[in-house]
Amino acid sequence: MRLVLTAPRTVAVDYARENLQPFYQEHLTEFKRLMTCLAFLPKDKLEKSIYADLASPTLHLDLEPLFAKEYCASLGMSRQMPLRIVGDIGGGGALARIEKGRKVMGDRKGEWGQMEELPVRCLGFLGYDANYR
Repeated sequence: MRLVLTAPRTVAVDYARENLQPFYQEHLTEFKRLMTCLAFLPKDKLEKSIYADLASPTLHLDLEPLFAKEYCASLGMSRQMPLRIVGDIGGGGALARIEKGRKVMGDRKGEWGQMEELPVRCLGFLGYDANYR
């Protein structure tokens, strides 16, 4: 869009041909809108057309998270950053509780007779503590 709004039309079309062609089939609707908005240039005419949203200065504000999401999806990674996930888990004290449970379970090796027995305190979702050993 920056090229469309600032450079001659031919520059924008040439750029699209050279760099965006592999994405054409997957994003056909977006390409049609982008190429059709060229008929409504210059910018003041575009801002009064049905493609006014493409000339909006806030159009690009949400692109960074979108690119990050697409990049992670193409690599098969989680959309959330791993460090944030670890911070969220550790910040609530969950890692300490998991480690304590692992140690207690290892120390007692099979002394657990019932499924309801837990080595750590668990808060029930109804607002009371479940029994623990």
